[in-house]
Amino acid sequence: MRRLSESFRRGERNALVVAILWAAIVAVGAFVAPLYRGGATLVGVNGSYTAIAAVTPLVLAVGTTVALALRGSLAGAGPLAWTLSALCALFAVVSFLSIGVFILPTAGCLIYACAMHGREPSTGFYLTFKWR
Repeated sequence: MRRLSESFRRGERNALVVAILWAAIVAVGAFVAPLYRGGATLVGVNGSYTAIAAVTPLVLAVGTTVALALRGSLAGAGPLAWTLSALCALFAVVSFLSIGVFILPTAGCLIYACAMHGREPSTGFYLTFKWR
């Protein structure tokens, strides 16, 4: 079995790391960042349903990463990764007026990682000139 670091190229790995870190920052920020007058947090004011909404992108990002890592050995892992990425994007659009704008970077990174995973690296574009 391949090591996890061998499953991804640098661009995919960076996109997945950014997606997970950004989703974790949003999730932790919902619990600890004082967003309201008097130092109240988002979860403290709006309740436990907000905690579920704040942690959902993190769960989707980790699930997409695991699905992409298993893509070569598990049938259906690729469509699962795309589905989880699409759910994250849909969640960002639906919750756009509250925390959705903070979820857009996570969704974008997940979609990028899914699109680039398994593609052949670019050989570059070269122009050849003939001198007479």
